Amino acid sequence: MRALFGIFLLAACADAAADPGAEAPPPTVKLAEARPIAAALDLSVTGTVRLDEETDLAFTSAGRIARVTVDTGDRVKRGQRLAALDSTTVGADLEAARAEQRRARAELARNRDLFDQGWVTRAVLDNLEATLRSANARVESAGFAARTATIDAPADGVILARMGDPGQTVQAGAPVLSFGGASEGFVLSVPLTDRLAAGRRMGEAASVNVAALGPGPIPARLTELAGRADPATGTFLAEFTLTPRAGLRSGQVGSVTLAPPATDSDQTAADALIIPTSALFAARAGAALVWRYDPADNTVTPQEVVPGPLSDNGVRIERGLKAGDRVVIAGLEELSPGAEVVAR
Repeated sequence: MRALFGIFLLAACADAAADPGAEAPPPTVKLAEARPIAAALDLSVTGTVRLDEETDLAFTSAGRIARVTVDTGDRVKRGQRLAALDSTTVGADLEAARAEQRRARAELARNRDLFDQGWVTRAVLDNLEATLRSANARVESAGFAARTATIDAPADGVILARMGDPGQTVQAGAPVLSFGGASEGFVLSVPLTDRLAAGRRMGEAASVNVAALGPGPIPARLTELAGRADPATGTFLAEFTLTPRAGLRSGQVGSVTLAPPATDSDQTAADALIIPTSALFAARAGAALVWRYDPADNTVTPQEVVPGPLSDNGVRIERGLKAGDRVVIAGLEELSPGAEVVAR
């Protein structure tokens, strides 16, 4: 069997050698598209998705948490009771302040009668009036503490995080819940370098991709840009408002594609294109050739171009190509004018 297979191979080789007119398969080449410089240099910056209105909710006075009625991820309505302090302490403070207020008011009233009769001096009356004003202030303070011993939802939204539990003692201002308002939608917060921040226009369009939602960009627009850089990072925080999209959640990672800033001096030619440097051959002063691919018949033809400056992204083409033209960047050595190729 092996001998027969060997005879078959020898016969096949002999037939191939005897047929010099047999056509070689078309060469395989790799293509790249001539793109406008601005599109070729678009930059992607990564940031975090969050609700436009996010805030920490806290009690205005210290105390022991009596109850928390929501948990992370719960949807809430405006005015809904979310948490409350044990009212024993604040209630006692308010009652003590009111008792002192009543005593100070009565004491002042008695001494006014005595002042009118000439039994007390004006200085005594002034001191009692000051004591009543102080008592009134303590009632107001204790009343405010009693009124704010609860946390209510400031708007319709969602609970992003829960940091407090019943029985826990908290200080005034310590975050108990993190709340996200639903009315303003989602934004992508990204840090921009000073170079990227320069020349940005409020309201300019952008394209955002969120990996968790799969392929498909989300239209967005620039709505906020910090006027001062972060001292620690030297970057400017920018916020892009996202078009509503099902599945968006606070904390997701996204990236925004930005065009290069207008301050780039080497981007002055609006009609200039960029291609990989490997596409050029037969370069001479002020000119070079590329193989331009014709998708109609899968052939290539040499095209003279005028190259410009080189960069990490490729070579700028001043003339000779138009946006969307495809050129060969690998496999050039096997080509001839009008040759049919296999593109990949």
